[in-house]
Amino acid sequence: MALKPEDLGDIAAGSKAAENSKYNASRDSYNIRYKCADGQHVDLQVSVKKVGGSHELADRIAQLCYQLLENGKSKGEAQALRDELIRRCGSSPGSSKQAVRRASDPQSPAAAAKAPRSAGKKSSDPQSPAPAASAGDASAASSAPAAASEPAAEDSADAEDPAQLAIRQAAEAARAAVLAVQQQLQQLQQENPQESDHHEQDQAATDAASKKKKRNPNCRMEGRADDKSNSSINGVYLAKDKRVMFHGRQCWEKCIEGEEEPRLLFYSGPTFQWKISDQYDDTKQPIAVAPVSDRGLSPPTGPGIKWYVLEGSELIYDPEVKLAEMEEAGDDKRERKRLKKEKAEAARAQESSIPALELANTRMRMYQEMIVCAMQLQKENQLEKAVVIQGRGLTRKNHLINGVYMQRGGKYHGAVSFQKLGMDTRTGKKFLIYSATKQAWKITDKMQDQDSFAYAKVEDRGETCPSDLPKGYVTWKVFDGKEAGYGKDVEVTCTRVDLALLSDHLKRAQEEVEVAKKEEE
Repeated sequence: MALKPEDLGDIAAGSKAAENSKYNASRDSYNIRYKCADGQHVDLQVSVKKVGGSHELADRIAQLCYQLLENGKSKGEAQALRDELIRRCGSSPGSSKQAVRRASDPQSPAAAAKAPRSAGKKSSDPQSPAPAASAGDASAASSAPAAASEPAAEDSADAEDPAQLAIRQAAEAARAAVLAVQQQLQQLQQENPQESDHHEQDQAATDAASKKKKRNPNCRMEGRADDKSNSSINGVYLAKDKRVMFHGRQCWEKCIEGEEEPRLLFYSGPTFQWKISDQYDDTKQPIAVAPVSDRGLSPPTGPGIKWYVLEGSELIYDPEVKLAEMEEAGDDKRERKRLKKEKAEAARAQESSIPALELANTRMRMYQEMIVCAMQLQKENQLEKAVVIQGRGLTRKNHLINGVYMQRGGKYHGAVSFQKLGMDTRTGKKFLIYSATKQAWKITDKMQDQDSFAYAKVEDRGETCPSDLPKGYVTWKVFDGKEAGYGKDVEVTCTRVDLALLSDHLKRAQEEVEVAKKEEE
């Protein structure tokens, strides 16, 4: 006697096994996919061929395996159950081809739903005996015209590929289900027009709130103590345009006007982390990271996000660091502008408070030193390659960038480099180099690509010396202190050395000294 599905086991009433057992026409198997509590997926398949060609038995085995996984068993135990049930089906005396044909009879509703491969098929062997018809089959055949009496329909069924037939039947069923749902919705709207209006109003309000939220997707990073390393991650981060994405996720950039070292917030797909770095590079050591489990679908805000900040060579957890959503994005920017304005006013006030004679003497000594350095380069036939940087106010921070810079023999990042000449060694060394990573000319105290006294962004990858670029093309930003950061200084220029022009500047400075002396007398 052939096995029946209920002989293998029963499916509990609350189980979702039946709806999760899917027939795969291309593989001729029933597949299940179960999601475990830890988020992992377990996939199993039961071949129809291995159970003697019975779709009903293969379907029941797949459902029993899914039910076992629902009860907390492992994948190995589910595989063992599947193999044991398949063995039972294979050893059953009733699992013959004739039994399979009876189970897959097109007149059987279960076979028509579960076995699309056998629908409309007939044995091509003229010598094969016809299966014995039961009383139920005989009554069904007498109550309705036989399908075989319609040769045109039978020929079309035989001509159609089984996989295409299954796909067509599934598509027709899906279209019928969609039409039924649409008709139900239309009927509900006709019966309850007021509820429909309320639903539309609620949907409009939801869409408006969503658009409002999208207009302000900016965030604020806070909590990193100023006395700790990498406190520069604090600040407002503006959402980049949706066309600028990294690993398919939106990016943020710190909103600090004049900040040389950028701070970029982006999601790393391979590491499942949000990162803060100075460039969009997933291989570089990040400044801070926050592991997440939602694959970066939402910004890393909220109490459940833990931030790890770089200290030395290790990322250390800082419970105070957090990223918060913002209503407005311009508050921090306006505060930064206010601080810069106050800083500039303080510098002007300090300059006005310095005695005129002292300021004039300082300017005169600066031009005297420039002329001495230029004349020395002229003797060595290197004046044409040198540049002069001037214009930084003598009372402002980092005014010592002013001076004559001699071209060095070696290159840095593929571009020419310069070193400041001077008679006073206490001021330290100054270098003018091009940074390929920052795409800017920088004035530093070392031949390195880290901190700098001033910088100027360019777009030609350092191919042209800043002194040879058109007037007004280069804008220098000079470090004004920790609070104000880097600020634009339109007075700072970089030009080729002109001895005659330097002599004119020195002459005017000497005149200012004489006038200041007379005023003091």
